[in-house]
Amino acid sequence: GGLIVIDFIDMASRKHGQQVEETLREACKVDKARVQFARISRFGLLEMSRQRLRSSIRESTTEVCPRCMGRGRVRVVESMALQMLTRMEDHAEAGKKPVLIVQVPKATGEYLMNNKRQYIARIEEIYEVQINLQIRHDLEIPHYRIERQWTENGQQRTEVLEDTLKGKKPQRSGRKLKPSTPIVGIPSAMPEPAATGETAGKDKQERKTGLLGKIAEVLLGKAARKKQQEEEERRKREEEEAARQAAARKRGGRGRRRGGRGRRRGQGGAARAEQGQQQDSQNQQNRQAPAAERNASGEAPKGNSEQQQAGQSAEASGSSGNGSGGNRRRRRRRRGGRGRG
Repeated sequence: GGLIVIDFIDMASRKHGQQVEETLREACKVDKARVQFARISRFGLLEMSRQRLRSSIRESTTEVCPRCMGRGRVRVVESMALQMLTRMEDHAEAGKKPVLIVQVPKATGEYLMNNKRQYIARIEEIYEVQINLQIRHDLEIPHYRIERQWTENGQQRTEVLEDTLKGKKPQRSGRKLKPSTPIVGIPSAMPEPAATGETAGKDKQERKTGLLGKIAEVLLGKAARKKQQEEEERRKREEEEAARQAAARKRGGRGRRRGGRGRRRGQGGAARAEQGQQQDSQNQQNRQAPAAERNASGEAPKGNSEQQQAGQSAEASGSSGNGSGGNRRRRRRRRGGRGRG
């Protein structure tokens, strides 16, 4: 991605250049990135820009060189030594602190001590500073470090003036992934003082319903809803059954009342039958009383045969009345039994 410049060969006809531009546009239509084109200039240059979607293959498979910082070239020992002499003179010219500490790679330090010692002595003489040259084996060209030291109130202080390794990432030994420690469980909190009563119950419930409990509630939400619906349906069925039983009990009470009415009717029929028998017996006694008086006086009653016939007919009617009364009682008893059922 980025800005791309293509240098084509010189074309005599403008039509050929237009054909090249159209062919390039058609070829880039398949690309998912956004691509913009300019016309071919009179020098045969075509400018185009492409959207960067991800890092390039070179960036993802390589890293910047820690020595040259991606430039691809490093200074030679002589050039590095001249650069260090220039930096020493610049910091000594400031004239703030009396001691300069210069740390350089091994090859550069040896070259300065053997070939440029007189130049270092001249800088110390002119600017009245002391230069300490130190060799560090961990440094490589073109890296170096310059410090300034001084004593203040009996304490030695140090100030870093230049450090080319500052901000540099440490060199990686290999592209190994960091070992990830598996999470076995959620660490429990520190033990709290024991609580009594309702607070202890609440604490236990809160511990049970932790992160795992919430995850289980989310995963098992459908099952819990289904179970709740089944419980509601079961409760509705129980309520309907209770209502049916109550209605059946009410109907049974009404039947008993009706049976009671039948009993009362049966008792009333029996009382009427007894009253009828008493009246028949009383009428018969009233009829027999004058006949006994006549027999006692010796008078022959007239129409004795007629009276006997009338008595027999009355007895027959009484017996028939008693029979009809008995039939009525039986019918009433049967009705009373039905009412009870």
